[in-house]
Amino acid sequence: MDSLKFIAAYGDTDKTVELTYLKGGYFQIYIDRFYHGRISQRGFKWEVLDQNDYFTTDDMDALLERAGVDI
Repeated sequence: MDSLKFIAAYGDTDKTVELTYLKGGYFQIYIDRFYHGRISQRGFKWEVLDQNDYFTTDDMDALLERAGVDI
């Protein structure tokens, strides 16, 4: 997978979310074409490295699930 694009609810609006896989083993997270962080693996655990505390814990779990990585 090079990228995964989907629509997600955010409050009363819908946002376009894109997870782009980069060589080096991590995903960049774009929401409405703006960078909001990345998903990367530290040791044996995948985690969302959030920019500006944009995501809740539930959001992070959903992003990891969509990326298809073990949480």
